[in-house]
Amino acid sequence: MSRTTLCIATRITGRGRWEVLLGEKLSGPGTGKIVVIGGHLDPGESPEEAAVRELEEETGLRPSGDVLHVANLTFTFPEQRWDHSTPVFLATGLEGRLRECEEIRPGWYPADALPLHRMWADAAYWLPQALHGIRIKAAVTYTSGSREHVVTARLAPLTDLDEPLSLGAPVPTTPRPAHHSGTGPSTGL
Repeated sequence: MSRTTLCIATRITGRGRWEVLLGEKLSGPGTGKIVVIGGHLDPGESPEEAAVRELEEETGLRPSGDVLHVANLTFTFPEQRWDHSTPVFLATGLEGRLRECEEIRPGWYPADALPLHRMWADAAYWLPQALHGIRIKAAVTYTSGSREHVVTARLAPLTDLDEPLSLGAPVPTTPRPAHHSGTGPSTGL
């Protein structure tokens, strides 16, 4: 199982609008999808260090303070070799200048109108909860032969006893996907 990490960055604009930093994938698996910023861990790197590094490499922004561990995700893709375990971190204070890289075109999206229709299907299960401070762990299985359709999604509370890469035994649930919006990003910092 591959080890990856994600970093959810949020902000409140001068007009009081709550936004989340997401990126349009420009290359690799999921090209064209809107994704949470993240990637693989380098040798010897902690999940938190990797989340901060990936955020800076892909967007030009860096957390100005600590990041909070908000979720553990495990993704299973039957008959494919793409399974991965992913701790998720939340950053609320940022510094730097927003920029595009060859893999990601970052932009700010309204947190209350996530572009779930353009994201991986699993985002509807865990992202709204993580944004609202609900610490969770989730195990998501996609259909065999596809990286597009979720077969099962099991969620459970994430506790302080959970290690950043430990999922434990989640409780089966059937969450409803959040509202799909056509609202696009803003690109200013």
